[in-house]
Amino acid sequence: LMEALVSGACVFSDFMFGLPAGLQNGTSIVLFKTKDELKSLISYYLGHDAERLDIARRGREVAFSKHRSWQRMEEVVFGKILTESKCPYIVHSKDSCTVDKALH
Repeated sequence: LMEALVSGACVFSDFMFGLPAGLQNGTSIVLFKTKDELKSLISYYLGHDAERLDIARRGREVAFSKHRSWQRMEEVVFGKILTESKCPYIVHSKDSCTVDKALH
């Protein structure tokens, strides 16, 4: 899932309870329950480029800011994510590169 999100794609996934931290249906990922719903959503988003690209951008930002390998290690060692990353290599991003440390 995270690999697809960081690629910059608008990710469609079958419905799941408990989405990974930061992901929201219709905002950073698109969830479906049936084949017919998937077909309908694909048709809709193919005709709405700005919405599709916005979901892709937000999904990529969530994956880069909350789901990096060092953040998994922080969760294991400290019980929570201590750093948030904003990467300049995000295609849709207008933000500069910053790393916020929450160790203070």
